[in-house]
Amino acid sequence: MKILMINTGVFPLPPQKGGGTESHIFYLSNELAKLGHEVHLVSDIVDNEYFHKNVIVHEIHAPPPSFKGGFLGWVLNHLLGGLFASKTALATLLKEENFDIIHIHGRLAATIVSILRDSIRKNRRTPLIYTLHDLSPWYWKCRSKIEHLIRKLAYTNMELRVCNKVNHIIATTNTLKNELVAFGIPSTKITVIPNGVDTTLFKPSPKPYVKNYFLFVGQLVERKGVDLLLYSLTKVSTNIKCLIVGDGPQYNYLSQLAKKLKLGKRVKFLGSVSLQLLITLYQHARFLVLPSLVEPFGITLLEAMACGCPVIATRIGGVPEIVKNGYNGFLVNPYDIEDLSEKIELLANHDEIRQKMALNARKFVERNYSWSAIALKVNKLYHKVLNSV
Repeated sequence: MKILMINTGVFPLPPQKGGGTESHIFYLSNELAKLGHEVHLVSDIVDNEYFHKNVIVHEIHAPPPSFKGGFLGWVLNHLLGGLFASKTALATLLKEENFDIIHIHGRLAATIVSILRDSIRKNRRTPLIYTLHDLSPWYWKCRSKIEHLIRKLAYTNMELRVCNKVNHIIATTNTLKNELVAFGIPSTKITVIPNGVDTTLFKPSPKPYVKNYFLFVGQLVERKGVDLLLYSLTKVSTNIKCLIVGDGPQYNYLSQLAKKLKLGKRVKFLGSVSLQLLITLYQHARFLVLPSLVEPFGITLLEAMACGCPVIATRIGGVPEIVKNGYNGFLVNPYDIEDLSEKIELLANHDEIRQKMALNARKFVERNYSWSAIALKVNKLYHKVLNSV
């Protein structure tokens, strides 16, 4: 099968900073290539050696993403990335023939390609599949009216338009599927296939031991709720350290807040780290905390659990589909600093509970979220769509 896989254009693959959606595209492309498909990947890349021989890369040469500028900077990153990805995708469709499937991920690229594909004679009948990664803005707790307005306009004028136009939609959680159904998209047009994790890469250490720290991993943006994590830490009496991995527009604000709260010795900002260091940090952490205010899925949760690291996360979006409260981690309500601090204290002080959750976490991910299993589900869907057009 010949597949055109279109990245968002925001981060090159494999992403070195953030980029949960881009990680999804990277692993899925390689796993589909292992199944014998010819995958034409529209994306910038870090290095060719990361890709299977059946992956043919069409670089888009997008400007590197900037973590400055807050929400408007985020908008600019996605706008430029989407435009560059669309341009290369359309050029590839004009040049190449006989694609069996066009699989798109970024909403701007999906909007442009879905509109202009019909004018490209060579690939006019090629089915379009769109993977939905993000919740609607009605789920977001935006901190400005302008941001909320922009997100609503983007969702109604791009996301929903794309979903109506494409042949089939992959939703990464049941929550995302239910949202689309509520907006009038037929449920028969949507298949839930979750994100996955590389369980051969993210795995427990052969010499397991834990150190006196817990992790936050993610972009330093408002929706991740890192400020709430810092406030909760002031209520934790146990002298456990917090390592914050990631970069973003809130870096300076959060580092100053940690000093203001007199957490200087208990909180360390590591910035972006190498993949191997990240895995090591997961393997030896007591647990991971993800206090997001909005989280469609949470790939960092899967990465941590695959390494045998229990998690504490907010009860939002698709998170409860991953975190089974009391089994492989704990769920807390968003903004609930008291509950978050209590759960941090509990896992920091009770090794028996933490160790049991660590074993459950690894088993749960192996059983449900390996990328080889995810690719087989996507492959099955491709054949279903091809047989229906």
